[in-house]
Amino acid sequence: MYYFSASWCSGCKLLLPKIKSIYTESRNRQIPLEIIYISLDDNMEEMMKGFRNNHGNWFAIPFGSPVIEELRYRFEVAYVPFIAVLKNDGTIVTKNGKKEVEDLGINVLETWID
Repeated sequence: MYYFSASWCSGCKLLLPKIKSIYTESRNRQIPLEIIYISLDDNMEEMMKGFRNNHGNWFAIPFGSPVIEELRYRFEVAYVPFIAVLKNDGTIVTKNGKKEVEDLGINVLETWID
């Protein structure tokens, strides 16, 4: 799961508990799910503070990496929070992950693994 977020984003803060629950549930059920945090913060200090204080044991793309812009373009990210889910082979499962998380909560795992 690619999770595009920013420390200044109030919608991201509201969505975060659901994302954490999904991650925990995936671990409990031994469903292979990794979250890759992609910060759209304005500077590295904000990114690191937000990531350390609010996020789980997830991966993160380093602040300022050109990969961030490549992924924003690939997934047409125009807002945060934004969630894209991919299979291990890179096939896109959804680019509408935010809505699916909001609507289904932890049950979204069933949708994503089928």
